[in-house]
Amino acid sequence: MPAFVNDISDPEKFALWSDKIEAAKKRRDDSVITEYLLEKSELPASDRLDVSKIPYETSKLSEADVAITELPAPEIVGKIASGELTSTEVLTSFLKRATIAHQLLNCATEFLADEALEAAKELDEYYKETGKTKGPLHGLPVSIKEHVSIKGKVTNAGYVALLDNITPEDCVTVKVLRELGAIPFVRTNEPQSLMHQDSTNYITGTTCNPFNTKLSSSGSSGGEVQLLSMDVMV
Repeated sequence: MPAFVNDISDPEKFALWSDKIEAAKKRRDDSVITEYLLEKSELPASDRLDVSKIPYETSKLSEADVAITELPAPEIVGKIASGELTSTEVLTSFLKRATIAHQLLNCATEFLADEALEAAKELDEYYKETGKTKGPLHGLPVSIKEHVSIKGKVTNAGYVALLDNITPEDCVTVKVLRELGAIPFVRTNEPQSLMHQDSTNYITGTTCNPFNTKLSSSGSSGGEVQLLSMDVMV
């Protein structure tokens, strides 16, 4: 059997992989900014299956957060270029809304908040000093599917056996996005090997459907599409 297949027939190997899975889940949970999470009182009742409107009901999102996250990408970069918005303001609104979406749907595998906020700060400083944007996507937050390699991050494509696979550099897609000024801020869930029709794997579990949380999301871009369905327009 190829080494990358999730073989759970060996009890010792299964125990080892269980530890790695728990470590991956902890890494994901530790990446969440807890102050952006819904309060217990704001969580949906167990019999509420449609959670798509919760971002409009919570005090965690201001009117400005809602407005920013629902702007089309060209308008976001246009408002940053005109000085109406800063990259940090935009990113913070996206982080808030994406955190709520993940809390409700399990759509993220890891948030990149610290490095994303640092990148936004650098872009804001560049704009302040030069009056110019750094590329046509200056300050635009973007989500990245888990299998798309990011430097220094574990990239597993849903395979438990690849939980030790730390990629040494950004893939071409991420390099180009950064060069254009975009800011990767969250990695999203997908099915193992991207080949199943539901976005579920043994590591991060199943991504739910916001219109009926008893249903799963489709594959392979299930985490991505549920950010979109929750109006995190990335």
